Amino acid sequence: MSTGSTASTYQTVLGIAKETQPATGAPVAATAFIPVKKLEPDNKPVKLYDESWKGSMVEITGVQAGVQSAELSLGGNVYADTVGWFLAGMLGDVATTGASAPFTHTMALLNSGNGQPTSYTLTDTDPLSTRQYASCRFSELTLKWDAAELLTWEGKAIGWTGATASAPTSSFSTIPPVPAWALTATIGGVAAPNVKSVELAFKRSNSEAIFTAQNSQNPYEVHVGPITLEPKIQFIAKDEQPLLDFLNNTTQPLVLNYATGAGASAVQLQVTMTGWNYDEVKKDKGNSWIEFAAGGKAIGNVTDAGVSGGYSPCKVIVKNALPASTYV
Repeated sequence: MSTGSTASTYQTVLGIAKETQPATGAPVAATAFIPVKKLEPDNKPVKLYDESWKGSMVEITGVQAGVQSAELSLGGNVYADTVGWFLAGMLGDVATTGASAPFTHTMALLNSGNGQPTSYTLTDTDPLSTRQYASCRFSELTLKWDAAELLTWEGKAIGWTGATASAPTSSFSTIPPVPAWALTATIGGVAAPNVKSVELAFKRSNSEAIFTAQNSQNPYEVHVGPITLEPKIQFIAKDEQPLLDFLNNTTQPLVLNYATGAGASAVQLQVTMTGWNYDEVKKDKGNSWIEFAAGGKAIGNVTDAGVSGGYSPCKVIVKNALPASTYV
């Protein structure tokens, strides 16, 4: 019996590089490598079927190649350096300060120019092949804190169909993943040590590849729409404050922060939503203690805006040893 050869998922490598000229479809060799636990490219060539009547009892008599693009689903543990690629890709406005490590990257929603964030080439290498997905923009990003686990992320990107390439030489950061218990939360300026878990869902609505008559199957542009940020929080109920804030339509700051290390090794991930507002609070009695399951929206405001001005639903600080111009 033939044993064959089986390709291993564990040999997957995700590479990323920013593109200086978006929408050209010209891939850029990976400049950074990101540990992942999920990398699922989905090439989407459209099939154009000829369903004309030709005197026979058959529905399809031919097929032509149509337009083509790709969608990628990604995810893994959060590291205080590599997470900046996805946050910058979702928000777009990045200002970096610091003459040496640690550098502070302050991120907000990009509102200048055409409002489109930087595009990236994502490189998927595994034992079967290496494929580069050019002109990718991120349409979704979710950060998940659970105090008993590691901080994780999941995201989606839209780009050009994957093109084969030579396998890059990968190297990974030595920064460890973020333990979620190290998160601190403040709501309305008051520490909230009873936060059990948090989920931050960033989404760019109406994001898609745009196709035109340009004698090419590839997109004219991968375009992302306006952003929403919807947090979900699970509280251990020490009082009814979440319910009262919900019933009173209270809009207040929500700040989630992780910081560790010192000197050049200091790292930080902080998300500030100055305009946090509950849209759902439910009492949860599924355990022997009471919890509140809360959801809401981050309201766009000028306080969280970046250098491009306008309104932003949040301001994000990513501090690490990576210099300016790394992410955008």
